[in-house]
Amino acid sequence: MLCLTDNGGGSFSVANPQPTDINTCVYVIAQPAEVQPALWAMTAEQGTTIGTAIMLVWAIAWGIRAVIRVLSIDDSQNYERE
Repeated sequence: MLCLTDNGGGSFSVANPQPTDINTCVYVIAQPAEVQPALWAMTAEQGTTIGTAIMLVWAIAWGIRAVIRVLSIDDSQNYERE
């Protein structure tokens, strides 16, 4: 992170040396290496992992829904047909 100091008149300069306490800075600028990558800037392996996890959650939800349907069948309808 870069600490900027106020030179007055609306101009700023990078503090040299950089202070250890960033609360004394007027502005703090993050370097690109310090910024967390965006969600869409991921590797293929990371995308595959996330996609697989989403598909697994959908499959589990479908299975639970199927079990609920089987357990909630009204048996009285089956006896009337016989």
